Amino acid sequence: MKINMNNILIAAVTVLILLSLSLFVVDQRQAAIVLQLGEMVSVKSEPGLYFKVPLMQNVRFFDSRILTLDTGEPERFITAKRKT
Repeated sequence: MKINMNNILIAAVTVLILLSLSLFVVDQRQAAIVLQLGEMVSVKSEPGLYFKVPLMQNVRFFDSRILTLDTGEPERFITAKRKT
């Protein structure tokens, strides 16, 4: 049985494409949300290499360096003219 080199090459390229579609990398300055059919499945906040199901799961990246602080009561300060 002869194995055609073209078939091996096509199979290798197909495997590489599927592998590249199923891997994603989270940087240390990012957080990633994995969505499956529009619903949130998981949150990846640790840096590293992760897997997802291609064409079913989507990954959205967000910058984790942006920090917001919501306070209930605004802070009061006095201006140079002694007004609050």
